[in-house]
Amino acid sequence: MSTVKTTALIAVAVVGAALYFNSSSLIRRMDTERRVAIRNGTQIAKAMLQFRERFGSFPDQNTVLAVELESPQFKGKLNGNTSNDYFRQLIAVGLVKDEELFYVRTRYTHKGDNIVDGLEALKDGEVGFGYIMNGDRAIDIDNPERVLLVAPLLDDSGHEEFDRNALLGDAILVCCNGSVIVRPISIDNKVRLHDGGDCVLSTGRGTIWGTEIQPVIKPPKIRIRAH
Repeated sequence: MSTVKTTALIAVAVVGAALYFNSSSLIRRMDTERRVAIRNGTQIAKAMLQFRERFGSFPDQNTVLAVELESPQFKGKLNGNTSNDYFRQLIAVGLVKDEELFYVRTRYTHKGDNIVDGLEALKDGEVGFGYIMNGDRAIDIDNPERVLLVAPLLDDSGHEEFDRNALLGDAILVCCNGSVIVRPISIDNKVRLHDGGDCVLSTGRGTIWGTEIQPVIKPPKIRIRAH
């Protein structure tokens, strides 16, 4: 074999090896990020259930007054309709002290700085989970399989579109009872609870929501809108 051919083959092998190891490293990092999202979602659900025990429901606008009475330093700082605003109630009453718990790797998130004074708590870009509600009211837990938290959303629209590039093509769904479901994100950016079945927000007979609830995703407030 000529020296030129040998050199070319070596170059191809080196490039191939580099691509393989870089790809393997990326997959390992993404798998770690997926496990972080699962762990964080589980801990948030635990705090949400504790919140419900204290205030009678998951965070919504009806719980704001009770939270402000308990934590007056947050008075006037719990309004809004994003998951950041609702999750801030968990911080206000001391159920969560670490902002990094709300982190999920996406194009628009970064880990929180743990400055949790008023509106400094859970600023734009410090939350990666969407929060499912019944319109503007917290959902009930009469069906523990109902999904409470979702990630990674494609952007801040709340239109049930998930980001296939964030966590190895998977979505993290956290249920009311704290259990976690990991499901693949379809090519249409949707997530189906079962193969060929209902999407996360599908309603009607036989779904987790039934016919009375109108589930909506309250998306996180992002620092820079994804394009």
